[in-house]
Amino acid sequence: MAEKILNEWFLNSGVEIFLHHRLDSVIMEGNRIIKITMENGTAFCAELFIDASYEGDLMARAGISYEIGRESRAKYGESYAGIKEIQPGEHQISVKISPYDNSGKLLPYVIDGSTIGAVGDSDNKVQAYCFRVCLTDIKENQIPITRPDDYDPKRYELLKRFLTQRKALYKSIGMGGYNMDVREVQWIAKEVYWFPIPKRMVLMEGYFSHPVEPYEIPYRCLLPQQDECRNLLVTSCVSASHMAYSSLRMEPQYIIMGHAAGVAAALVIKSKRPLHLIDISELQGKLRKQKQILSLEHIETK
Repeated sequence: MAEKILNEWFLNSGVEIFLHHRLDSVIMEGNRIIKITMENGTAFCAELFIDASYEGDLMARAGISYEIGRESRAKYGESYAGIKEIQPGEHQISVKISPYDNSGKLLPYVIDGSTIGAVGDSDNKVQAYCFRVCLTDIKENQIPITRPDDYDPKRYELLKRFLTQRKALYKSIGMGGYNMDVREVQWIAKEVYWFPIPKRMVLMEGYFSHPVEPYEIPYRCLLPQQDECRNLLVTSCVSASHMAYSSLRMEPQYIIMGHAAGVAAALVIKSKRPLHLIDISELQGKLRKQKQILSLEHIETK
């Protein structure tokens, strides 16, 4: 249904969609993107580009600087950043699971808990990715779920054991408000004091969830450094710390930022002004006319 609605939007707005076109290369001239070429040989030239890919493919191939991993608490003064305390809770493993295989080696994806660093430190790890799979019990809508050619059951031993055991201020272009929500980062083997003998068990490190007040999303988070590229807007892999991104990373906010990027792109092309010197007041004015909420102060009460 969601795909059907999106396709109707594209059809009604006259947008041309190119499916199965994976980015292969980028040609730069100074700090401007001149042309992008797909793996199938199709090339696109434009005055301005928007990278709305989930992993910033165009941004990375254009040489834009970026970081991967969790910043320390000290870097930006974020009290919830970095490596987390190992704490009980509904996202922690609730059953006893040994971290070792039959030969005494750690299971795949399990890390020795003594090597992960101190609470609040930085590392190069990111939260777990997950797939929201849509299934149906309507036979005519089903397709077979087949065994992948490279399937290795050892990679899922941990899951098997678990299941077995259980059975405006910032030149705002939109508002965000989802929890700071960091999914599991890593599985670690750590000594747990199960009476009468301490044993090493599998524990999860990294999960964190904390409510936030609605906040303004600044235009600048869509922009790379001007000396690196001056004709690219990025709407998913935005400029944000790991903790800030844990709230921004939801599709409704991607849509909000994508909407703003599209309006900004149109303004820049018409006005011939650089992306980094856009008239933010004009951009905000157009967004408000299109019912974008930029600040709690601008919500009309009935």
